[in-house]
Amino acid sequence: MSLLKSTRLAAEVNRLETEARIIESKAASLQEKEERLVMLSSNGFGSALATEVLTALSTYQMLDAGRKDKKPIHISMNIGPEPARTYVSPYIDMFAVIDYIRIMQKQGFKFTVQVTGMATQQAACLLQVADQRLMTAHSRLMFAEEEFGFRANSADSRKKLQFHKRLEECARQLVCKRSKVTMEQFGKAAAYKKQWWLGSKEALELGLIDGIDVRLLPAPTWTPDKKLLPSDRDTLETRKLKAEARKDFAATAIVAQDADIAEAALKPGPYLFVGQVDPQS
Repeated sequence: MSLLKSTRLAAEVNRLETEARIIESKAASLQEKEERLVMLSSNGFGSALATEVLTALSTYQMLDAGRKDKKPIHISMNIGPEPARTYVSPYIDMFAVIDYIRIMQKQGFKFTVQVTGMATQQAACLLQVADQRLMTAHSRLMFAEEEFGFRANSADSRKKLQFHKRLEECARQLVCKRSKVTMEQFGKAAAYKKQWWLGSKEALELGLIDGIDVRLLPAPTWTPDKKLLPSDRDTLETRKLKAEARKDFAATAIVAQDADIAEAALKPGPYLFVGQVDPQS
């Protein structure tokens, strides 16, 4: 082989191997999304956070549609207190997420929810629908009666307040059903203007969580077949063939992922309403 041909082939091999690494990196980033991790950090469990959760969950649901080996989903929460709400009960967003999680659980998805700092009111109630409930050692749960304001005439005000109280009672019953906490305890410890704070040990004793742990999910990496990696003994022609094969395998993985999402998107699914359902929505 002439020096010129050899130089040109070497340059082509370097280009192909670089392109293979770029496509493999993209395939790896897609696999990291398959880690099924949802990170939640905010003040309060409002509509924006509920939309974020539902969007992530619906994506994971589409990715695993039709598969028997559905990947488990890990939700990490650090939700602090929020200012008093006006017009819309703060429990509506929480129940929207709970209902969607229950739909996915019926489809075979498993959920682990871990508190990594704080979980106030709605977040602490949401924790109870998980298949596995965890808290890190220094995390805390907080229960309290929600402040709720609205503008309406006296009859409508009474109805809205009753609706809000009914939602709050349902949320507390959800907690009681899965733990040793009673409605009487809520009445004493989390009455109006009172906050009931629980550390991880107290939460474990009361059955509000299943364990105290720090669960970190490893980020999987997409790697090519070791046989396709370049070796010192390879000729330039062999390295070229290997690089082309690596590109093809990584590109196929990306196309397959896109095809799964496109195919799942065609299947009928539930309609998601975040916030109040009204004539406009």
